[in-house]
Amino acid sequence: MKDGKGVWKKSGAEENTNSYEGEYFQDMKHGSGEFRWQTGGYYKGSYHYDVKQGFGIMTWADGSIYKGCW
Repeated sequence: MKDGKGVWKKSGAEENTNSYEGEYFQDMKHGSGEFRWQTGGYYKGSYHYDVKQGFGIMTWADGSIYKGCW
């Protein structure tokens, strides 16, 4: 079970895969972290029990950006 800071990458994949680096609580994303999709987009911000919550920055592969609260 993940608790504290850690890194997760989709198993069995080389480069260009989904990944998360940040804080965990009881095996869930909880606290600050960054999730990256294989498509090139990423979210950097706050999680609450595995759900984006609070302030964050979402960047899509095409360069579009959303900054705000979820």
